Amino acid sequence: MVGRIHLSSACRRPKTVAGLTGLRRRVDSDAIHFSACWQTLEEQTKSRYVCSYEVATAYVLLGKEDQAFRWFDKAVEDRSDCMVMLVVDPRLDSIRSDIRFPSLVRRVGMWQ
Repeated sequence: MVGRIHLSSACRRPKTVAGLTGLRRRVDSDAIHFSACWQTLEEQTKSRYVCSYEVATAYVLLGKEDQAFRWFDKAVEDRSDCMVMLVVDPRLDSIRSDIRFPSLVRRVGMWQ
């Protein structure tokens, strides 16, 4: 239990990526439960629509760049309309210097 939030019930509720990253900030000390919640979200992406761009952005915020780029690749494949934010989204500032970022921007059809 973190504060008044019981993690197992938080994992069962429908979640958004933004909600899950907010949960991460509250439960930094309980990485096992967070990982279980994140796995639940990834499983849900197989049966319902979850914006790949937002999942990738959540991974960026969590400092997991490899997973983020995997999800950005999926967002390109899905033709996610959120990709128009790629070059201006301040949440992505930490990966702009990554060697993979310019390639991603070009694949989306944008320039940097």
